[in-house]
Amino acid sequence: MKQVFTLLATIVIFYQASSQSFIAESYMEHTQIDPKLGTSIGFNFKNKIQVGGFIQQSTSTIEFGEQAPRNTETKLYGAFFSYPIILNSEKFELQFKTRAGLANDENFVITPSLQGGYTPFKLVSIGAGVGVRSFRPTYMVTLRINLLGKKTGGVLAVADRDNTHRN
Repeated sequence: MKQVFTLLATIVIFYQASSQSFIAESYMEHTQIDPKLGTSIGFNFKNKIQVGGFIQQSTSTIEFGEQAPRNTETKLYGAFFSYPIILNSEKFELQFKTRAGLANDENFVITPSLQGGYTPFKLVSIGAGVGVRSFRPTYMVTLRINLLGKKTGGVLAVADRDNTHRN
């Protein structure tokens, strides 16, 4: 219990010290075998670097014949790191994203990708990307929500920008 509290306290302090927003993202990744649905939660720092964790699962149960591989990926979870390639745009972004984690609780997997995004509203972004998994291309679409925006006016950080409530 002490370790969990220490981890949560460290995350909160780290967030308050340097992060810009807390983000939640749902995505669908289409691989060679089948589509996978995933969720990621992380921090979007002031310099647009993103760090967090993710979990994804296969959308279908595949029945293979005798010649098919024995281990097909049904679950993948781990951490992600995203580095911006385009820094000067408020509406558009292009990022290099790397995810690393465990597939089916036994195999370590690293998946690099390039992801583009468009932010039509301050709290919502949509995106698409191309990645590599097992030397084969993957395609991803995402929906991201900015939950605790400090400077972007997120859901929980509301500021009186025009000072209309000043006495």
